[in-house]
Amino acid sequence: MKKSYVLFLLTLLSLTSYFIMSCSKDNSTPSGNVVCTFTYGSWSACSNGNQTRTFTTSPVGCTGTPPADSVLRTCGGAPSCVFTYNPWSICINGFQSRTYTGSPTGCSGFPPADSLLRMCTPTPVNCTFTYSAWANCNNGIQSRTYTSSPTGCTGTPPVDSLLRTCCPTISFTTAVVNVLPCPLTNGSITVTATGGTAPYTYNENSGIFQSSNIFSNLTAASYTIIAKDANGCSSSPQTIAVGTSTAGPLFTAVKNNIITPYCRSCHGNNGGCNLSTDCNIVSYSTRINVRCVTQATTNPMPPNGALNTTLRAQITSWINAGGKYTD
Repeated sequence: MKKSYVLFLLTLLSLTSYFIMSCSKDNSTPSGNVVCTFTYGSWSACSNGNQTRTFTTSPVGCTGTPPADSVLRTCGGAPSCVFTYNPWSICINGFQSRTYTGSPTGCSGFPPADSLLRMCTPTPVNCTFTYSAWANCNNGIQSRTYTSSPTGCTGTPPVDSLLRTCCPTISFTTAVVNVLPCPLTNGSITVTATGGTAPYTYNENSGIFQSSNIFSNLTAASYTIIAKDANGCSSSPQTIAVGTSTAGPLFTAVKNNIITPYCRSCHGNNGGCNLSTDCNIVSYSTRINVRCVTQATTNPMPPNGALNTTLRAQITSWINAGGKYTD
């Protein structure tokens, strides 16, 4: 009896000691004869001054939940909210804006207002406008429109870039008188201008502009002519040729068929009536007609016999046409 009592006391003392030891460990609770030591996940980010975690496992046979303060605790400070942003917009009216794209996990609220809007100085923009083609000249004025301008360039281009004075197309026609060698007559160019505002002036070979539209006393050559109207608008230069007139068919027939074979033997360089040049033939046209045609039967020319009817008719035709080099 006494021995059994002693064993009972020893057993009771052993269980009491074990219970006291089990309850002194963090995060452990007794469950029968099993020591409940819980394992946990990581603490969450600090949110509103608190952190939480979950317990993941507990020993087999251990019931219940871990202490409340082992899965929830207070935490100091708030996480650093480093926001990320889109690029700043272009500067408009002295201000730039942007939006934020993200913030750290657990960071609530919005970024500071001054991080989304700021004052700025506009960057100067080189405003190089592009334009349509100039319209046709209308009463001395041309206009055009601008088609585009660089991004950020406001306003409109200068007025004088859209409107300008202009010259109409001035043209002219010419009438040319070629140089006549017999009798010696200088050539001329007569100019008739159109397309501008009268009165016109005229220029020949970069000389002084003159009011007369006739250039006279010209030798056989090429001349550059320009016409200018009352507003100072000029035509394009034109090259006009003055030539030497060619002998006419009637003169050529008299010279070749009569003067050369019948007259020059006596009326050469030493004769009183020198017919050695074309100009002299023209100068003596009246005398040739008298001696060869009118006096053919009384005092003929040539002296050894009058010209036949065909040759006399050639002289008559030339005289009747005017007796000129070009006839």
